[in-house]
Amino acid sequence: RFERLVQELAEDHQPYMLDKKGEFVRDAEIGENPCFLLTDHIPMPKKSFNSLKRLGTEKISLGPKMLFASQCVVLIHNELDIREF
Repeated sequence: RFERLVQELAEDHQPYMLDKKGEFVRDAEIGENPCFLLTDHIPMPKKSFNSLKRLGTEKISLGPKMLFASQCVVLIHNELDIREF
């Protein structure tokens, strides 16, 4: 199950959920060992996000426009490269 996988990842990673209402990635403080969670065009159920929030998941945004997952991965990699992760 998805929540169980994130729970295991959260033991040694900081999870971030991509959400257009989250803190803009350039302004956000990215913790060590980040793990970025992406969804498709269907929003994650609020119940699921609440369980992720209890694990310390933070919402982060790449901007107000809807993007393909492949574009998100490129932008996240670019941001981590700029920050020299």
